[in-house]
Amino acid sequence: MKSNTGEIGTQSGKCSGSGCRTARQHPCICACGGGNHGSGRLEWAAALSKSDVSAPLAHADTKPVASWKCRRDSAEVRAQSENSIPADRRRGRRLPGGGRQVSGGAANATTERFLTVDVTVWLVQHSEQRRMIGCLADLVQSECESFMVSLDETQRKKLAASHIWCDIIASVVAFTDEFELTVDAVQRDMSDQVGRFIGNVWYGFRKSRQTSTGSRPGQAERSTTWEAEDRKNGLVDTLLSKTVSALVLKILKAYTAQPKALLDAAKTHLQVLALMLCPDPAAHPLVWDQCLVPLLGGVVGDELRERFGALYALVSQPRDWGVMRARHHELQLSVIA
Repeated sequence: MKSNTGEIGTQSGKCSGSGCRTARQHPCICACGGGNHGSGRLEWAAALSKSDVSAPLAHADTKPVASWKCRRDSAEVRAQSENSIPADRRRGRRLPGGGRQVSGGAANATTERFLTVDVTVWLVQHSEQRRMIGCLADLVQSECESFMVSLDETQRKKLAASHIWCDIIASVVAFTDEFELTVDAVQRDMSDQVGRFIGNVWYGFRKSRQTSTGSRPGQAERSTTWEAEDRKNGLVDTLLSKTVSALVLKILKAYTAQPKALLDAAKTHLQVLALMLCPDPAAHPLVWDQCLVPLLGGVVGDELRERFGALYALVSQPRDWGVMRARHHELQLSVIA
């Protein structure tokens, strides 16, 4: 297993497809169980730190740099095309206050451009942040491999498409107001406070599983929730709870040895990691709401907001997640006392 903290940044050799390692929007059924998702984006950033991100594709480019430039150029063209569509010709349901709900095409173009260009360039420019995100990605991979030991081959393949890992990380993001305090509790061995934080993350994770169906913009709401799919695939609560607890505790411990500046940026690290792990952010309400939209509105999304204002306006508005999303409002995340 190669580490994500190194210059290469690739993970286990069990998953060699570039589509999987960059977590593209497709039904991934590979043997990595989803733990390798996003490793290719860290590989891009490490390679680009020795290159010029603004340069065109050239024969002398290394394989990771050439791969990124091809994806960059494709993402740019797609985003420009979607951004240029007049408001009165956009697809998507009309909203009560005017305008239209974001369409599948606009959502795809924005997330792909943001992840491929904006996030990658930010990782190139912030080597310490990239190193920390690589450490977190290693923890996810390690926990994923431990998790898969108890699964059969069919379950392992379905795991990659289940959004388990991005759901856990996005659930941590939802409670990052408590994160720094809990890291301090880990250092001082305050098990009750650590247990409450992990309990909150588990609560958020469960609500996401209960209310998410994987429906994307423009699609009819699916009738089967991720919780139902988990049960069908034999991913029972006892197994998932143990995994959530183990991974969250490892993440908390990883920050105890880091300087204050990195701890202060933990929310951004986790948001970026969740996006890299997620095979389809447009179909994942918790990742979209807790990670994508806040990052787009922050420093990482500066260029996208300036160059693709129409797309940003569509993506940053509240999304209509359908029937299951309405249920989500009845099951609001609440802090465990």
